[in-house]
Amino acid sequence: MFVVIIGEIQRKINKMYNKWFLHVVIVCVLSSCNLIGQKKEGRRSPDEMAQHQTEMMTKTFDLSDEQIQEVTHVNMQFAKDMAELRQSARGNRKQMRAGMSELVNRKNETLKKVLTDEQFILYQENEQNRRQNRMRDEQRRNLEER
Repeated sequence: MFVVIIGEIQRKINKMYNKWFLHVVIVCVLSSCNLIGQKKEGRRSPDEMAQHQTEMMTKTFDLSDEQIQEVTHVNMQFAKDMAELRQSARGNRKQMRAGMSELVNRKNETLKKVLTDEQFILYQENEQNRRQNRMRDEQRRNLEER
């Protein structure tokens, strides 16, 4: 009689173990899928960033063909300079901010020559809104982390 009871208990334990093991495998698979998806959302290459910026500016500011070529060149140079700055600063926030400020000013001076007065004013407004939204999002993330 004890042998039958022990055999039944072992079968139940095996079933529970199999279910538990299956749940662990499912969680691991789902977690790895999530991590793989996050890698794709990482930082864009300088060329991708410049292309995206140019596309957005073309739509927003109704750029002419000549302006598109010039803006593409400006955005490409800015994106490459930013990538170099990130690499050289290596986490030094002060150095990053100083370098970024200089790069943004240089980009704005160049764009002012390329865009019409109305387009440039709209560009500045959009950039200001983008900065404010980024600051607000950073504040939210900081509050959520606490």
